[in-house]
Amino acid sequence: MGRKGQSVSIERKHEIRNEIVMLLCEFVGQERKGIASSIANEAILQMEKQTERPVVHETKPIDQLEITYNYCGVCGRQPQTQLDEPNYGPVRYWDPDDGWRIGNLCRHCHKEARTRGPEPGDFAYHEQDTIDINTDDDPYKALT
Repeated sequence: MGRKGQSVSIERKHEIRNEIVMLLCEFVGQERKGIASSIANEAILQMEKQTERPVVHETKPIDQLEITYNYCGVCGRQPQTQLDEPNYGPVRYWDPDDGWRIGNLCRHCHKEARTRGPEPGDFAYHEQDTIDINTDDDPYKALT
């Protein structure tokens, strides 16, 4: 089987499925081949979920980001005065609805987005690696 993050060919999936069915039939008997086939199909689905799981992205720690008074790209919070806690950025982060973004985050949203990466159940989950840039600051800083 493939390691996490690697895809498995369709031919190999069929081979693995047939091996699972054969082994299960030896254990439960040929008369229960339908059940063995269902179990094998579920095993293949679970294997696909494991190989499709993307590597989690980790943003820079908050103490390595510049302060900004632009709005937070997640919750919309914007510091009104110099006495309000600033936002931080620019930072690259994953938004489950919009995909990869570069923008500014408040302390709370940065903590939530710190290790969040794409997951197959997210609305924005797709194979392309695109980034929505939404900041007045230099977006290059978020990628270095």
